[in-house]
Amino acid sequence: MGIFIFHAIKRMALLFLACLMVFPVILLFFVMEDTALVSRHQRLSLDNVQRVKTLINANTPANMNKRQIRTTTLSEDDLNLLLNYGILHGLGYERLFTKIELPDGRIHLAVTLDLPANPLGRYLNLFMSLKKNGTLLDIERLKAGRIVVPAIFIHPALGAMNHVLSYSDLYADLNRHVHRIKDLAIEKGRLSLVYEWDPKALGLIHEKGKQFLLSMDHQEKLVLYYNKLVQTVTPYKHKKISLALVLRPMILFAQQQSTISSNPVLENTALVQVLSLYAVRRGLKDLVHEEIQKQMAPPVPVSFTLYGRTDLPKHFLVSAGLAVSAGSRLSNFIGIAKEVDDSGKGSGFSFADLAADKAGVRMGELATGSLETALIFQQRMGGIEQETDFMPRIDGLPEGIRQLEFQKRYTDLDSNSYALVNGEIDKRINACTVFR
Repeated sequence: MGIFIFHAIKRMALLFLACLMVFPVILLFFVMEDTALVSRHQRLSLDNVQRVKTLINANTPANMNKRQIRTTTLSEDDLNLLLNYGILHGLGYERLFTKIELPDGRIHLAVTLDLPANPLGRYLNLFMSLKKNGTLLDIERLKAGRIVVPAIFIHPALGAMNHVLSYSDLYADLNRHVHRIKDLAIEKGRLSLVYEWDPKALGLIHEKGKQFLLSMDHQEKLVLYYNKLVQTVTPYKHKKISLALVLRPMILFAQQQSTISSNPVLENTALVQVLSLYAVRRGLKDLVHEEIQKQMAPPVPVSFTLYGRTDLPKHFLVSAGLAVSAGSRLSNFIGIAKEVDDSGKGSGFSFADLAADKAGVRMGELATGSLETALIFQQRMGGIEQETDFMPRIDGLPEGIRQLEFQKRYTDLDSNSYALVNGEIDKRINACTVFR
C-alpha cells in the first residue's frame, strides 16, 4: 500500500509540473493574436512636434510659490499625441502602439505590441476601460488578447499591489498627492482635471524622489565629478574655453576612477551628466540630496565653445546627458523639438545645432552602451587633439530657417529634402575619429 501511495503521489507531482510548464504556453496562445488592435503612430510632422511642446509647457506648474487650483483640459487627439510621442520618441518603442478614446464618463485605452515572428501570434493586444468613480478612475473592464479578466480578480490584485507599495514613503506621498484631485470630468471627447498644486508637497516628493531615481552612491559620484570639473575650469574663470580642453582631463579622471570602481559605464554616466548640467549652468540640486550638496565646491562661471560658438557645446552636452540618462531616442526627439521651436521664434531652425545634438547622442551611446564601448569611449576621447575628433564640421549646414521657409524648403521632418541634409550630418559624424 505504501508503494502504491508513493507512486500515486509521484504521478500527481509530475502531472502538476507538466501543467505548470504547459499552462504558460496555453495562456500565450489565447493572449497573442494575428490582428492588431492598434496599428500605427502619428507621423512626425512639424505641427505635431510644436503641439507636443505647447501641451507640455501649458501643463507644467512652473514658478509656483503658493497653493493653486489648476484646471487642465485635454482632447483625445492631445492625449494620443502625448502618449504616442512619449512611447515612440521618448522610450524608443517603435513596436508599441496605443490609442485613447474618451466616451462620456470613461477612458478606453488600447495597446498593441508588435511581436517578432512566432507560431502563436503576431500581436499582443490589451484593452482597458476605466470608469469615473468620484474624482478617481476604476478599471471597469480588462482584456488581454482573447482573455477577459473578470472584475472580481482585478480589484483584489490592485488592492494587494497598493498595500505592498504603500510601504514606500515615496509612493505614499504620491498617493496622497493624487487625492488632491478636486474634480474629474470625461465628456465629449475631452478630459478635464481640476487639481490642487501644492509646491511644498511637491518639493517633499521631489526630495524623496532623488533617492528613488539615483542611489546615494551615484549622487556622491556626481559630486565627485562636479568638484573635479570645477577644479579643471577654475583657471578659465569668466572666460571661454574649448570643450576639447575640458574633456581631455575629465576623461583621464574617469579612467582613473574606473580602475577603482571597475565600472566604466557608471563613471562615464556621471561624467556626462555633470558636464551637461554645467554647460547650461544648472547645479546638482535637482538630483542630489541636500546633505550631499554640502560637499560641492562653489561653481566657477565659464563658457564652453565649439568652433568658437557657445551654443554648440550646450546642444552637444545636453543631448549626451539625456542619452546616458533616458535613452538616445528621447535625446534625439528633444533636439528636434528645440530646433522646431526655434523655427517659429528665436534663432530659427539650425542644422548645425542639430548636428551637435546628434553627435552628443552618439557620444552618450558610446559612453554607456556596454562595458566594451565604455572603455572604447575613454580610450578614444582621452586621445582627442582637436574639436573635429568628436564634433562634426558644420560648414554648409543651413541655419536660421524660419518656420514658413522651413516648411517650404523641407516640407516636414519626414520629407526627402530633410532626410538629405540629415544624412549629410550622419556622414560627417561617422567621419569623426571618436565615432569611426
